[in-house]
This record gives sequence, structure tokens and C-alpha cells, in this order.
Amino acid sequence: MGVQHALLRPGLCPQSDAKAPRLMGRLSSSGELVASLLYHSWRPDASPTQITEGELATITPLLLGSGAGALAWARIRDSHLRETASAAELHEAYRLHALHASVFEDDISKLITLLRSAGVDPVLMKGWAIARLYSDTALRPYGDVDLCVRPSEYSAAVKVCESPEGQKFVVDLHDRFDRLDGLTVDELCERSQMLKLGDVEVRVPCAEDHLRILSLHFLRHGAWRPLWLCDIAVAIETRPADFDWDLCLGRSRRTRDWVACCIGLAHQLLGAEVEDTPIAHRAKHLPGWLISSVLKQWEAPYAANQPPVTHRAPMAAYLHRPGGLIADLRRRWPNPIEATVYVGGSFNEVPRFPFQLGECIGRAAKFIARLPKEIRSDQSGGQLDTAKNRKQATHESDGKALRAIAVFKLTKGLLLFAVGIGAIKLLHRDLSELATNWITAIRVDPDNRLFHGLITKLGLMNDRKLEELSIGSFFYSALLLTEGVGLWLKKRWAEYFTIITTCSLIPLELYEIEKRVTVTRILLLVVNVAIVWYLIVQLRKNHK
Repeated sequence: MGVQHALLRPGLCPQSDAKAPRLMGRLSSSGELVASLLYHSWRPDASPTQITEGELATITPLLLGSGAGALAWARIRDSHLRETASAAELHEAYRLHALHASVFEDDISKLITLLRSAGVDPVLMKGWAIARLYSDTALRPYGDVDLCVRPSEYSAAVKVCESPEGQKFVVDLHDRFDRLDGLTVDELCERSQMLKLGDVEVRVPCAEDHLRILSLHFLRHGAWRPLWLCDIAVAIETRPADFDWDLCLGRSRRTRDWVACCIGLAHQLLGAEVEDTPIAHRAKHLPGWLISSVLKQWEAPYAANQPPVTHRAPMAAYLHRPGGLIADLRRRWPNPIEATVYVGGSFNEVPRFPFQLGECIGRAAKFIARLPKEIRSDQSGGQLDTAKNRKQATHESDGKALRAIAVFKLTKGLLLFAVGIGAIKLLHRDLSELATNWITAIRVDPDNRLFHGLITKLGLMNDRKLEELSIGSFFYSALLLTEGVGLWLKKRWAEYFTIITTCSLIPLELYEIEKRVTVTRILLLVVNVAIVWYLIVQLRKNHK
């Protein structure tokens, strides 16, 4: 189980990190420092870094916390930084990874043997499958074992993993791919290759499939871990001579561009060589927000800073204990990369706010759709007595109406909260210019009457108006969410509260209709009047 050494493609030569396209000049952020230190770090002949001892001390916790400590040591072991305290920590990480690599290789061999004895032939992804391509497997740490099996073999694989022997290993088992990959497990297995690991042959994805899987995984998770981009750089530079780019980039135009942009990030941030690839032009022309978003993520590249770890509680828990809901919603605001992938958008110069808002709306819709199931699950914890069951059956139709009103209020509240967050994000920015860029990017005529009016109105917005908009949105959102949660839980106070707040807004709606009559305004007025009428009838019925 010795260390395997991968050969880089011919023609690759060491370069100074000062030549990094994106990192020229003074490095102003810790994310840029991380990128600078990891530049060409996977290459055995990478030139020594030019960062200072103080800068190294600043980013050492980031490198260790994200698993890139050994790669950082490879960059500084022949430099003036070798004898520093930070270098000692990085060297220790390298030695620890070297010990773990031997242990994990032995574990993988045993696990594969165990699965095959049960008739399961898995494909090993990431982890050792990519670490073997590094010049030294100790440079690339890994913990769990990512395996993909055919759906027909999944049940047998689960039984093996849950057996006393299988529980010795940490396994991440898959029997399908995300819809974004455009890849079936059968296709993956058919194109896979067998490699020797000790005395066992291990099945790994072909180079084309693996590079696409690594790229989409990096983007889907918001690009927060620098080590994942190093994996992509290694996969590019160690690809075989007969590498099929059409197979790698995938079938859809969207997937092709996503993979190309990911390779572009490896080129611009880490120096991966792309000159001899068909996507070289795209790799060198990425939208500015994409690079800055990655560097922003690398300023705190810890798993503890990523969802769902950052979520303080499941959203359903706030139905009973709403304290902390607003703060948790802010933590759930998606980063631009994650949002773009979630809504299936393009990596162009269009501002990312619409994509981020789109993800929030999509997740809110999914939560509302799951809400009845969450409530039923919560109620199943305690058994209602016969009298309560009869009462519940008597008022079942009333309960459905209250739930419908609650969903209406919750949806409006979540949308307004997203608007408030968006207004804050747009502070200190030229809104008319942003709108013009967005309209240009989607190839709409800016002289169109509708869009021209939009640009004009945005040009009148200033930071004070945006602040007022955000405050108003948050206030109204809080009212609506309070009403929605209370009505969903069938609280009497919520019915009174909803009647009061809705009645107070009806005069404003009448005023808006008087200014300009629209179908939307009339419908909202009718709905709100109907809600007030229904709740008053309910309260009178319950009082009797």
C-alpha cells in the first residue's frame, strides 16, 4: 500500500504564484491568501510561495480547518517559511495525513471485499479515487468512503454497511445522482475502470465522469472548500491523452458551461493549465461575481459555517417556538453560487439577487408543502382522547380554512422577508446600472416601455429609500409570519390579531385602488375582506 505518484501532463512547468491571474498586486483578503498559497500546490515542482510569515500565520487555521494543510506544507517546505511556528502545524498535518492514508487504503480494501462477498460491485468516488492522482497521497486527506451502487444492489449494500463488520467503516452510499449531473448509475458503472489497491481491484469512475462529478459537487455546495478546487485542478492536469471532452462536459448546454466555469476557477485561482482544452476561452472569461464569491467563501472554509450546520433548528420547530426565527432566516440566505445552481441559472454577468431570491421562494414553497406532514408528525407524539377526536372531526372543515389562511399569510411573510434582505444587499449600489446590466445580459430591449420604466424607477431609489423599504418589509413580514404561525396552530389570539391587522390595512388598499385600479389590487382587497369576514364568523360561532 505504498504512496502512488501521478504523472502530470507533458509541458507543465513550475511558475511563481505571482503570475496567478487573479492574485496580482497586494492580497487584501484571507481568501486571496489561501488561493495564493495553494497555487500549483499539487505539483511536485511547484515554486516556493512569496507570502510573508504574518500572512501564513493568518491563514494557517483556515488551511488546517479545510483539509488543505498538507498542500500548504508542500508549498512552503523549501521556502524561508519552513522554520516558522505555522509551518510546524502544517508539517504535522502532512505527517498525520500520511499515516491516515495507509490506514484508509486498508479500510477501503476490506470494505470493497465485504461488499463484493454480498454481490455488490460499488464504484469508489472522490476520496482515494482523486487522492491517487496527487504526486503524494498524503497531500489529499479524506475520511468517509463515497460509494455508488446500482439501485438493484442498494438494499444489499445497506445491509452490509449496517452489519457489525460494516459499521467499522464510515460510508456515504449512493444509488442515484442529482438531476444536475445528467448521469445514471448504469452509465457510471459501464464507463468505470478497475485499479489495483493493495491486493484488491477497486472500481473508480472514468476520468471524464469523475471531473464532471467533482465540478458539479464543488458548485452545488457553494464552492466553500479550497481542497475541492485543488482536486479539479489535479484531475485536469493528470487526465489521459485520449480524454473525451464531450463526454466530460455532459449533454446539456447548462451543464457544459457549469463544468467549464469550474475549470476556469481552477485556472484563475490555482493556476491549473487549460491552454490545450476546448474550454480555454471560457475558463479565462468568468463573471467577476463568481471569483469574488469563491474567495469570500474561502475566508471561512469550515464545515461548521455551511448549511445545514448553521441552521439553529428545523423550520418546523419555529411553529411552536418562534424565538430566533428572523436570525435563522438570515443565516439561510444562499450564497450566489449555490443559488444559481439551485434555480438552474447561467454563470453570466447578471446580478445574483434574482437567483438568491428565487432559491428562497423555492425553499419556502417546499417548506409550506411539507407543513401539513410536519404538523401531523408533531401531533402524533401524543394521543388525543375520544372527546377531542370528535371535536376535531366536527371542526375539520373550519380547520382546513384556517390552515389555508395561514399558508397565505406565511407565504406573503416569507416573500416580504426575502425582499427586506434583498433591499439590504442592494445598499450602496447603482440600481439603475444593475438593472441595465441584467436586462442587457438577458438580451431584452432596454427601450422597451416596461423595462425602461423599471430602470427609471430604480434610478430614483437611494440608500435611504432602500433602508425604509427593508424596515417596512421586515415589519410587515413579522406581522404576517406571526399571524400565519398562530392561525396554523389554531390559536384564538391569532384570529383576533389577524382581524385587527388586516382591517387596519384595508383603508390603505382602498387608497391604492383609488389611485389606480388594477386586477391584482382588487383581488387582494377581496381576499383580505373575505379573511376578516370568515374569522369574525368563526369567533362568533366559537363564542356561542
